[in-house]
Amino acid sequence: MSVPKLTHLNVAIRQSNQNQYNKYIAAGLLTTALTISLIPSAYAQQSSSSQLTQSQYFDIPAQALSRSITDLAEHTGLHIILTPGQLDGLQGQAVKGNMSTKQALDTLLKHTNVVYQIDSDNLLSLEVIKANNAQSVELDQLSITGDWLSNVDQGTVHTFPGARNRLTQEEIEKSGASSLSEAFRKIPGVQVRVPAESYGGNHALSIGVRGLQSRFSEKSTILLDGMPLSFAPYGQPHLSIAPTALGNLASIDVVKGGSSVRYGPQNVGGIINFVTPKITEETTSRLRLKSETAIDAGEQNFLGQVSASASGKLNEDTGLAVFYSGSHGEGYRENSDEDIDDLLVKGEVWLSDTESLDGHLRYYKGKTKIPGGLNPQEYASDPWQSRYDYNHFKGDRTEGRIRYINDLSDAQQFEIQAYAANTFRGYGLQFNPDSRQRYDEWDREYNVFGIEPRFSQLLYIGDTDHEVSVGYRFIKEEADIERYRWNNFAAGAAPRSVTGVLRSVDSAGTTAHAAFIDDKISMGDWRITPGVRFEDVTVFRHSKVRKNNENDFRNERHYNEVLPSLSVAYLMSPATTLFSNYSTSFGTLQHLQLSDTERNTLKPEIAKTIEVGGRYNKDNLSAEMTLFNINFDNQLQYDDGLEYHVNKGETQHYGVELGASYAFPNTGVSVYGNLAYTQAEFRDGDLKGKELPYYSNVVTNLGMEYQTGRWTWNLDNYSQTSQYADNENTDDLTVNSNTYYTGKLPSFSLWNTRISYQFNPSNQDNIIAFGVKNLFNEDYYSLSGPDQPYGAGISKGAPTTAYVELDMKF
Repeated sequence: MSVPKLTHLNVAIRQSNQNQYNKYIAAGLLTTALTISLIPSAYAQQSSSSQLTQSQYFDIPAQALSRSITDLAEHTGLHIILTPGQLDGLQGQAVKGNMSTKQALDTLLKHTNVVYQIDSDNLLSLEVIKANNAQSVELDQLSITGDWLSNVDQGTVHTFPGARNRLTQEEIEKSGASSLSEAFRKIPGVQVRVPAESYGGNHALSIGVRGLQSRFSEKSTILLDGMPLSFAPYGQPHLSIAPTALGNLASIDVVKGGSSVRYGPQNVGGIINFVTPKITEETTSRLRLKSETAIDAGEQNFLGQVSASASGKLNEDTGLAVFYSGSHGEGYRENSDEDIDDLLVKGEVWLSDTESLDGHLRYYKGKTKIPGGLNPQEYASDPWQSRYDYNHFKGDRTEGRIRYINDLSDAQQFEIQAYAANTFRGYGLQFNPDSRQRYDEWDREYNVFGIEPRFSQLLYIGDTDHEVSVGYRFIKEEADIERYRWNNFAAGAAPRSVTGVLRSVDSAGTTAHAAFIDDKISMGDWRITPGVRFEDVTVFRHSKVRKNNENDFRNERHYNEVLPSLSVAYLMSPATTLFSNYSTSFGTLQHLQLSDTERNTLKPEIAKTIEVGGRYNKDNLSAEMTLFNINFDNQLQYDDGLEYHVNKGETQHYGVELGASYAFPNTGVSVYGNLAYTQAEFRDGDLKGKELPYYSNVVTNLGMEYQTGRWTWNLDNYSQTSQYADNENTDDLTVNSNTYYTGKLPSFSLWNTRISYQFNPSNQDNIIAFGVKNLFNEDYYSLSGPDQPYGAGISKGAPTTAYVELDMKF
């Protein structure tokens, strides 16, 4: 089976947008906004049954149930009669997100011992039941969860049986983050690689979870609205092109444990789902502008960012939204130009009261310069300069996703989604000029197609209820990979001043089948979910040119694994959840990890993770703690002598993650903090006892917020301890063979502040804000490491940076 390709569409887009792309985006957004705004708002009233099943947006905080139920009734058009004191002393759960009226009521009344009934005249009646009948009634009102990543709110996170953190758009904006890398610093257990080689550009994302390898985030399964975001989930699970812009996200959902049975393949570093904004019920438009520049140090360049959207209902059954986010300008170093555009179109339609169809089309393109590292003399002279005038990145991605959901009954749900993507990624990088004059370009193009059906069934067996889900995924990947090289050009001259050679040509591909079954069992206050995932993967590499010569060597491997998991949550009270889980992760061989000279026998990476933890959330206080241990077998690393990858053995990662927040009543002051302690080390071989590179033992976040009138002030701190740049744990800054940089990177601590003002006290969405990042101009840097000769050297961290932003909703 060949992959359904978006190649022709992508090529046409590339050819037509060279000079007109930004104009087209602006014209398209304006046209869409005007079209949506002119659609008549008066439609026939929905039927009673349609009201209960149609999805709409709710935002009801946790508060007295009598107030919450009244707010919900007004929002949905239901009529309600309450007797005096009927709901006294009862607390309603928070209801936030797109959902049906039935789902909203089920969420609101969870753990309250209150049941409801709605008659044909939309009259809502409530009854408070006795405690000994509460469990059986709660079972009667259970609704199917289905997709674990959809309609997530703080209530979902609170009861989840594993470590899970959700970063909202509001939290991202208050932190002043201008990139995904900056945003991830707020999540405990997630570490971001300081700029080095191509890692720090906003076109790429390099994060490591719990001490795992951070280079291009390859140890985590990263999704966008449930669709794989890496350009080849099995064969190249990298984000050397991270094709999503921060401005097009509503939240970032990081699930570190308890979900591996559903999502894979490489999930030892958790599941990270980028969530785009919901299509709104009312017609809305948003425009957000931001500009930042380094002050007092660094290059005084400006980086501008714009996000714009138009969203609304075309009629009672159909919604449409258009989102654009762009980043253009220069960074704080020479050769740090950036041009990134991300255009997303989302749609949804209700085919009937129980059937819906949704999906998106997206085009992303990025073009950046990469300043690279400096040698010690250059760094001492001017750390903001660049010696790599030709290092650059260019790439684009065209993707489409469609999903069909059918609520077959109150106890059955069927879902199927399909997606296809074409991704092109090109790097041009110069070898360390202190060693030789060499410049290489890597061009890679990937086509991926996937289809994922799932069926969920509620069952009632004795005093337990079960949500049994079975699912399947098929993925087909095809890749074309080329590398060009220019050697021995004069120092300071353009690499193309000499004749280049075609260094290597490969075609590669993957055919992967995965299936899972899990059973979420509810027994009183216990939630127990056993599950198992099956992976069957065939991956190949066909080397056609190797080291300038014809090769014609094909290396193919087939792998299958059975991956069990078990998660347990104990709902001790509405405020307290205790959890534990065990999961198994599988990482197949990537395309270029297969040798191009011999059929090297490699074992896939296998990781076993255990978590134990708990959460508390009541009134103004929330807290969480997670203990974790990961045993990682068959770690793959490149062997310079053999010139291909080999299994290096076992590593162990263990530690604790802590977090807490508190809002002081009637003061407008709230505080938060989190801490992650991680120990990650080799457990066998020559490196036994050595720590893994590019992670810190301790990472902390602290922050506070003060609100008064229309003003909001935020102050936060990010700190990390020192880390090694190589497996051998070299302490002193060392340059090996005039090429490779190793040593111990210093710890650092960054303070950021932001103040915002609301234009209208009744509308919190229209604001102007000013902020400063790295308030005290902390000095920090990174090293390119022992295996990266391209763009090698010392890379300076960001200096004090000021920004101003304007955010308007219409």
